[in-house]
Amino acid sequence: GEIKYSNIDNAYHIPTKLLSIGYKIRHVQKGFKSVTLHLNEEEIETMAMVEHIRWSWDKRLNGWIYGNVKDNSNKIHPGLIPFEELADSEKEKDRDLVRLIPALLQDIDYEAYPVNPDRIRKLSYAIKPQSSIHRILHETRELNFQIRKLVTLTPDIEEMVGIRNRKIEEAIREVEESYNYAHHIQETFLPDDLYVRECFPDSFVLFKPKDIISGDFYFFSKKGDLIIFAAVDCTGHGIPGALLSTIGYGIIDQAVNEIKLTDPSEILHHLYSKVHRFLRRDTEVTGMSDDMDIVLCIMDNRTNILTYSGVKNPLYIITKGELVEYRAKNLIENCNENGETLFSSEKIQLNMGDTIYLCSDGYTDQFGGKYHKKYQSNRFKSFLQGIQEYSMPEQSDRLYEEIEQWREENNEDQIDDILVIGIRI
Repeated sequence: GEIKYSNIDNAYHIPTKLLSIGYKIRHVQKGFKSVTLHLNEEEIETMAMVEHIRWSWDKRLNGWIYGNVKDNSNKIHPGLIPFEELADSEKEKDRDLVRLIPALLQDIDYEAYPVNPDRIRKLSYAIKPQSSIHRILHETRELNFQIRKLVTLTPDIEEMVGIRNRKIEEAIREVEESYNYAHHIQETFLPDDLYVRECFPDSFVLFKPKDIISGDFYFFSKKGDLIIFAAVDCTGHGIPGALLSTIGYGIIDQAVNEIKLTDPSEILHHLYSKVHRFLRRDTEVTGMSDDMDIVLCIMDNRTNILTYSGVKNPLYIITKGELVEYRAKNLIENCNENGETLFSSEKIQLNMGDTIYLCSDGYTDQFGGKYHKKYQSNRFKSFLQGIQEYSMPEQSDRLYEEIEQWREENNEDQIDDILVIGIRI
């Protein structure tokens, strides 16, 4: 009875609850079948928490206060407590409201779709953990809370477990603060959205680290009529990848803004020689290569000539619906007498309306789909061709939605950092 009575009020707040787990809603396109929303237990719990917070604030703003016994005439309610302190029977009411959402959306011809995390990361209320680190920390806190509930039933061990719990909480807080501060540092040197749009007004950067901080990074710098930009994928992800990306970004910035290099092949030569000299690492000793896959471009706004060079990472250009894939003719085996890699630059004449895409391999390597397979570059290229009618910011949303649905179809974790840059001339 109480849950059924709440359905109308619940429907009004569906967008807020869905946004808390990274989804928005839209009308189902005419002639298309709606995508069914499947909520896992973690998402249900997050949305239930948001629903309780919303309900609590609504009550308090209307003059209700907490009390042990419900009293409508004096506006007293025992449910005005934090979600985690509710009895499980009360939490289940909020969970049941959330479980109704997929059916409610279908009844009104709406569907939920994933939103680019850049659009939602500044939300001040609960949000689904986006990275494996956040998820582990969240699960550890939940386990810790359940342990605290159990020890109240055994007073003789309560103090001992309490000390242990405080140490666990402190360790969790230190790990979380370290990762979040590292993320803050990485954000300070990466170009912000305003600067990217100053370089290219019709553009996007889809950037989704696997573990809060990323081994992928992007670079933009405007020098008169020239714009230097790059997508870089460093070995590894998380902390090792982020450390290498910090070094790489600094070296490219030095090459462009201090040494004033304006040829992609020269910038790459400077980058690789400095990285290898700086790290002094031997792959036979470490078992891994401290390298970077990169595509680096220089756009001349006077002539619309794009000069590019790269290692492994491709460059995609779409002209009048036709996609051409460019790969620089550089090979690690192509060395001079000093053992240094030789790089070459190539020039491409672009036209108004052409679109350029730079990316790491995180998108195409993502496992998912019905049969647990990689997304693959052919599917990626076909998808890019299929979204050309949209603006660049909307293309970013479509790309994010596509890879999230691919990943979640088989409940796959994100396996690598994701970086896609799109630019329309």
